[in-house]
Amino acid sequence: IIAMKTLLKFTRHDYIFKDVFREVGLLEVMVNLLHKYAALLKDPTQALNEQGDSRNNSSVEDQKHLALLVMETLTVLLQGSNTNAGIFREFGGARCAHNIVKYPQCRQHALMTIQQLVLSPNGDDDMGTLLGLMHSAPPTEL
Repeated sequence: IIAMKTLLKFTRHDYIFKDVFREVGLLEVMVNLLHKYAALLKDPTQALNEQGDSRNNSSVEDQKHLALLVMETLTVLLQGSNTNAGIFREFGGARCAHNIVKYPQCRQHALMTIQQLVLSPNGDDDMGTLLGLMHSAPPTEL
C-alpha cells in the first residue's frame, strides 16, 4: 500500500513517469492486481480460504485499499497517454474495469478509469460497453 501511494505521487508529479512505468512493466503489474481484485470481488470466500481467520478482516480491507490505489494510479497513467490506454486494453484491463463497475465498493474508481479509456483513441468500444451496462443496470444503480 505504501509503495502504491508512492507510485501514485510519482505519476502525479511528472508526466515522464507514465512512460517509465509502462516501460518497466509496472502497468502490466497493476493490471494483474486489478484482475486479482476482480476475482476477490467475484468470490469473496477466496480470501477466506487463502488466509487464516485472525488476519482475514484486515487482509481483505488491505486488499480493497490496495485495489483502490491501483485503480487511481491507473486512471492517472491513462490520462492523455494513448500508448498506456492501448497497453491497458491489451492486458485485459478495460474488460476487467467494465466487469467491476457492478460492485458498489469500487464503482467510482472503475468509472474514473473507464472515463479515461473513453477519452482515449478507440474509446468507442468502451463507450458502447458502458452504455450496455447502463441498459442492464437496475434503476437504483444508475
